[in-house]
Amino acid sequence: MSTAARDDRSPVRRAVEAPEYVPVVDPVGTFAAFVVRVLAAFRFLPRYTGEVLRQIGLLAAGSVLVIVLMSFVAGASCG
Repeated sequence: MSTAARDDRSPVRRAVEAPEYVPVVDPVGTFAAFVVRVLAAFRFLPRYTGEVLRQIGLLAAGSVLVIVLMSFVAGASCG
């Protein structure tokens, strides 16, 4: 099929046949690429064991603080 024949199609038909962005597929592909990069980076994890444990500790402590504060607010509002 020639290029001239493709240009006379409606814009809607061209968008359906060759979309620039597909709402569900594109984010899933982006997320999958991120997951692959994360899994590939796991090979460097043993070098930074101390840093990983420190970050896990900070995350756990911060989460506990948030949960305790939420419990306090819920308890104070309920009576």
